[in-house]
Amino acid sequence: MRTSIAAGLGLLVFVAACAPTTAPGGSGESTPRAARQCFSANQVDNFRSGTLDQLFLRVSRDKVYELSVAGGCRDLDYALHLGLVADTGASSRFCTGDWARVVVPGNTQRTDVCRVRIVKQLTDAEFEALPAAHRP
Repeated sequence: MRTSIAAGLGLLVFVAACAPTTAPGGSGESTPRAARQCFSANQVDNFRSGTLDQLFLRVSRDKVYELSVAGGCRDLDYALHLGLVADTGASSRFCTGDWARVVVPGNTQRTDVCRVRIVKQLTDAEFEALPAAHRP
């Protein structure tokens, strides 16, 4: 019984996500959703922390994404590696606007887990404007 309820709710969420949206004027015409920029966890080549609430990921050699860190991540500045885990389950695909968790293994302390939001993919000009210490 519980399985069929969960499957029904999952189908309802899936169908609702596919529903067309209307223009703000209410004309009934369908408007395309803004294209979200996405990447897979296995495409991440490097990372650097920016300010206390920023993390930058280099993805597939030529793309850089900005992530916003919610709360302090103690060892992010000194981390040699980290993990990225989707909030939505077992997915390894991350898109702008998504929430995820960064797992930072501690050297002498416990592992730190921080919540992050994928903000945007940086343009070339935004990347060039970053201080050298923040560039992945």
